[in-house]
Amino acid sequence: MHFAYSEVEITPSKPVQLGGFAHRIGYVNEVHQPLYLRLIAVGNVWLFTADLLWWDDQLILKWKDKLALKGVTALFHASHSHCTPNTHTELSNILGEIDLDYINFLEACILECTQTLNNFTCNNVQISDNIVDVGSYRRRKVGNIIKMAPNEEQKINKKVTSIILSEGDEAKILFVHFACHPTVSDMNKISSEYCGTVISELKKTYQIPIIFLQGFCGDIRPNLITQGEYYRGSKDDIERIGYQIVQAVKESKKVLSERLYLKPLVKTDEINFELFETQVAPISCSRFEKSELPFRSSLLSISPQCSFIFANAEMSNFYQDHLNKVYGVGYTDGMIGYVATQKQIKNGGYEGKEFIKAFGNRGTFDPSIEMKIHQMWKGWLK
Repeated sequence: MHFAYSEVEITPSKPVQLGGFAHRIGYVNEVHQPLYLRLIAVGNVWLFTADLLWWDDQLILKWKDKLALKGVTALFHASHSHCTPNTHTELSNILGEIDLDYINFLEACILECTQTLNNFTCNNVQISDNIVDVGSYRRRKVGNIIKMAPNEEQKINKKVTSIILSEGDEAKILFVHFACHPTVSDMNKISSEYCGTVISELKKTYQIPIIFLQGFCGDIRPNLITQGEYYRGSKDDIERIGYQIVQAVKESKKVLSERLYLKPLVKTDEINFELFETQVAPISCSRFEKSELPFRSSLLSISPQCSFIFANAEMSNFYQDHLNKVYGVGYTDGMIGYVATQKQIKNGGYEGKEFIKAFGNRGTFDPSIEMKIHQMWKGWLK
């Protein structure tokens, strides 16, 4: 199978407001870790991955259309680091003010990535798994409400998967798939968070491109806990958690090795989800004018037992259960908000209802969305 790779630094060159935390204010240009945009071309499927909170819908749809004219299917994935600028122009400013100069800069970087690709071929994939205990289920029932607090009784998926593509015995690129919110710290410094630590440290060891894919982590948070409550960590905690994941990758056990397809298989679909009235008042923004939002999802298969399903949402970790051995990847091709399970939506809490205030959605999703998503994916995976 034919591949190509390029990367461009996307660290802001002037002070910006960081996105993701409503309580964090002010403009910063102090850098803890640089930010990067990476492009891995898998045949005619081009996967852009960025050290960003998320991608703006209008920006990526514009580039999807441009690249489609060249016969390319483009996917835009973000690691969801909360120490990066807010790049979604439809969402409320409570999640960080938009800097249009930075949006224009990102577009120039996308173009640069497409023009600086280095080609190579791979014929084999090796998949290895391990367990790393750095995450925690963040929904706990207190009285009649769901509070964002540690629920250590609820089991979560703690698996980290490394996927090495090679030509013969020569490793060419490494994908790391893991699910945990990159919210170790709320420091007012630019950072790619623990995901950046994972990439930089593994690159030192393997000397090949590293791609981090953020899994379905909507209800998973770093397990920084004291006296039964969460706390925000420091840059040292970012690096410590990153090192734990790196060590788990290095010690992971091989579960399969097989030949790649000659060409990737890709499927895409979209479902419009109606928004329903709610008692939570959203912050007014352009998103608030919409009565429904599009759930976009794509399937990418590169071998008989190595496939990924991407979604434009903060997906509950429980959706990974629908996928068995397929790797769920969130924060791809825009952002519609939290897609919780039927039970979570009915129970409320931040992921089920309260998030709409920050995102600017005019209402919540119907609990039936879980069944509709499951049916879409089931049809692909038959």
